[in-house]
Amino acid sequence: MKKKSRGLQIKGGSHHHVAWNSIVGFDEGIVIEDAAYTSVHSNAVLSKESVEIITEIKTFINTLNENIEQLNLSEETIQEIKSDLQTIESQVKSPKPKGSIIIPCIDSIKRVLESAVGGALGASLVKNADKIIALLAS
Repeated sequence: MKKKSRGLQIKGGSHHHVAWNSIVGFDEGIVIEDAAYTSVHSNAVLSKESVEIITEIKTFINTLNENIEQLNLSEETIQEIKSDLQTIESQVKSPKPKGSIIIPCIDSIKRVLESAVGGALGASLVKNADKIIALLAS
């Protein structure tokens, strides 16, 4: 059996406020609080697998944003893709990203790229989209 890796974060002091922290790259995370008047919210533990998926999604978003003009798409199609990208970006920034929201957006972008683009860039983006969908579906 593989040992689980653990992240540990210890906070202390009076009137302490802890929010939006992430323990990243561990199988489990422990946050210990020792304070009067402490408030804790929106903290997350991200597993190694989650970090890999988020990295793949961010790479996909950046590559598409940087190269969208080279894809020879109509302005309407570009706006459709950008709308899906905004939805994906907000999910990635969320404390609890939802694959059920990200997958349809990635799939929509993939279908546009498959029908509108030939060439290495489009094929590469489609391959990355397939990888992200497979990672999120597992």
